Amino acid sequence: SGGRFVTMNDFTNPSAPVGTVRIDGPGSSINIERGNAISMIDIGSQGTSEMTITNGGKFIASRTPGTCPRFACFDGQLTNAAGSQLNLTVNGAGSEFTVVSENNQAMHIGKAVVIDDGNGFRFGTPGGTSNANVNIENGGTFNTGFAVVATTSAGNANTGTESANGLVRVEGNGSAWNADDIAIGFPSATNPLAPKNSGVVIVSNGAEINSRVFVGANGILAGNGTVNGTVDNRGGLVAPGLSPGTLTINGDFLMSSGTLHLEIGGTAPGMFDMLDVSGLIDITGGDILFDFINNFVPGPNDLLQLLSASSISIASDVNYRFAGISSAAGAMFDPLTGRFQFVNVPEPGVVALLLGALLLLRRRIGNSI
Repeated sequence: SGGRFVTMNDFTNPSAPVGTVRIDGPGSSINIERGNAISMIDIGSQGTSEMTITNGGKFIASRTPGTCPRFACFDGQLTNAAGSQLNLTVNGAGSEFTVVSENNQAMHIGKAVVIDDGNGFRFGTPGGTSNANVNIENGGTFNTGFAVVATTSAGNANTGTESANGLVRVEGNGSAWNADDIAIGFPSATNPLAPKNSGVVIVSNGAEINSRVFVGANGILAGNGTVNGTVDNRGGLVAPGLSPGTLTINGDFLMSSGTLHLEIGGTAPGMFDMLDVSGLIDITGGDILFDFINNFVPGPNDLLQLLSASSISIASDVNYRFAGISSAAGAMFDPLTGRFQFVNVPEPGVVALLLGALLLLRRRIGNSI
């Protein structure tokens, strides 16, 4: 009740041992049970820490629903003080990391605060960079409630030169990140002393994210896995595939700004990126970048299904850009069906041009042109 679970090392001493936690094997667990007071989970608080949960081990911070005082039952950080470093790995079926707050309190993945109490105690390094690396692998489970990847929270002694980086990889069949909402790389619009931030989430090779995902201006969502929830790009980068591949979204894909990056390395399935959405694709702003890779040059009338959804809507002022070819002449992209086609063959090269849209009146994905 009101307790804390903290890992850290002496950040003032470069040779200090790393703060390390290992939970390995079925039945091995650390359980933090909350009474009626706020508790804190602060892994990688300052200095350098490592946590590995493997072979069915579990780290669980549990709470009684509806009894949280004030803001939260668990205030969670994966890195906290500016200059802190954390590697957290959850590996194997049955392995689990669970910290879920109530009342929308966030789990911070990548944080860089500096606090000075005025009496000689300072928490964090002014100008320091924090890095939180989280790997969910081979059937591991990551449960966080509401999560912020690369937060801009600042302490009373932040200088505005700090930076917070969060990288979450969810990889392999059975691996899952379960959350209420995930916000990636949203910069602070109001606090000039907030850390610079960079957030990246990669879901790949059969893994799933079970949450809505919001991508900010300093955020990236990428991979060939599945997101079970709406993805809303508000200024960041969404990159289907792993050079290349298909990102599956069981929900809607919304984009008001930022970039949708589609790589094209050939015409066979698996050689070009695809955004496969069960609901609607609604792109009202930003850029769609068609990036030709591996020296691939499209042939006459090559036809690629890059977007798939129950319905597709792309505003007329969305920018279409090319990379990897010298000319956009003869390029046609149908914003109603998500199909891309070249009538003329361009020469290899690199260019960034506006791509003229061919407005076809086909709304059903899968019909032949």
